[in-house]
Amino acid sequence: MWAISLQSAKLFRGGLKHDVLLTVDTFDTKLDGTTNSICIYMKCFVLHNRPRAKAMTAMYCGKEASEWISKYLGTKGLHIVVSTENMSKRDVSELAPRPWLNVPETTDKVTFSEVSMCNIASENSLKDLNSRLANPVSMGNFRPNIIINGSLAYDEDNWLEMRIGDSVYMRILEPNPRCLLITVAPNGKRDPNIEPLKTLRKFRKTKPYGDSPLFGINTAIDKEGIIKIGDPVYVLRKPVA
Repeated sequence: MWAISLQSAKLFRGGLKHDVLLTVDTFDTKLDGTTNSICIYMKCFVLHNRPRAKAMTAMYCGKEASEWISKYLGTKGLHIVVSTENMSKRDVSELAPRPWLNVPETTDKVTFSEVSMCNIASENSLKDLNSRLANPVSMGNFRPNIIINGSLAYDEDNWLEMRIGDSVYMRILEPNPRCLLITVAPNGKRDPNIEPLKTLRKFRKTKPYGDSPLFGINTAIDKEGIIKIGDPVYVLRKPVA
């Protein structure tokens, strides 16, 4: 999956504009009374699914969209669903029960992303990781929303709050625990040596994340605004123990 580079973007409480509002999934359209319930709404279907055991509502985009995405990706039975503004979202305070820096608030909501409204990674953290790899990887393996440059490698572990430019304020909820997804490059090619996950596990594991090494940070957005390339970034650091 290729990222779209932007010169500027609007950040809302739910994340970047138009980000993570669409997803591709499979689901059984048969009503069984237990897992899925489907009803007619605006000439589409509303699907009540349970990603990671947390219910949310999404709107089925129709047969034509399903046939197109299935053909494009070469996989049968795929469907496109969308989360519109008036649909229910998932409560991050229930999805991220492991407080790291700031406890999620009940107003922190996400759509199809796992726990974060905005994922941020550091360019110098990637440089440090690549210095340990036989075959360097791109930032695309980690799929962040925002890339920060100028900070020390992994210094983001110590951040409590952020301000980007003149308007956007964020809370750091937790570091981003990584899985096998980072072994897949943006072109879809999977690393046969399970890199960079294997190397990250050697020096970026910590409780309570088990075997999932940390890279980047998950944030919640408290004040909306427009950000652009070159904006200064200000951080509030957690107290020194």
